[in-house]
Amino acid sequence: MIPARHIFFLVDFFRYYIDFRIKGHFSRVVIHPPVPELTDKPLLIIGNHFSWWDGFFTLWLNNHLFHRRCYAMMLEEQLRKNRILNFIGAYSINPGSRDAIASIRYSRDILLKGTDPSMPPAKRPLLLMFPQGSIQSMHARYHHFKGGLEHIVNDLEGQITVLMTIALTDYFSKPKPELHLYLKEYPFNKKLDIKDLEIVFNQFLEYARQEQKPDN
Repeated sequence: MIPARHIFFLVDFFRYYIDFRIKGHFSRVVIHPPVPELTDKPLLIIGNHFSWWDGFFTLWLNNHLFHRRCYAMMLEEQLRKNRILNFIGAYSINPGSRDAIASIRYSRDILLKGTDPSMPPAKRPLLLMFPQGSIQSMHARYHHFKGGLEHIVNDLEGQITVLMTIALTDYFSKPKPELHLYLKEYPFNKKLDIKDLEIVFNQFLEYARQEQKPDN
């Protein structure tokens, strides 16, 4: 596997670059309330995965809301094509290989180290994962989660925050789309049931879609 690196001048560059790109591509960004009040616990973000932009959306949220050290799991073949992302916190997984176990352990270590109360808030981890395992249409009615996540968070219940994020875009009458972001904490206070997380995530996705309708 390819472990994450943080080259700090690149992290700083991407902080401004992401704001620049999102401001240039979207007519506006809306974070829909309520925004969960988060503690200093390590943050695991589970998002919908419909575009090349998805990781950037989370980095934008981190710039403006979370202020954590970012990590993101990527397919190894994609990370090798975009090696610069490795220097701002991306690391690899190769599903079906022996290295996949190493990636799961690495992910767990990221979260586990973040539970150290002496760790400065700015170094506490934000770990982005897409349990769907691949990009899906924004209009897909249901998102199925693959296994593996439960092994990462095993025995960490109550020690980390699991946050679901939904990103949706709409043009309405504008030449540039609007970006709408919805956030909701998943109650992670007992052993993770991946099927339950999948169901709750899809319920939240449907809620966000209903909120997007013009009559709401």
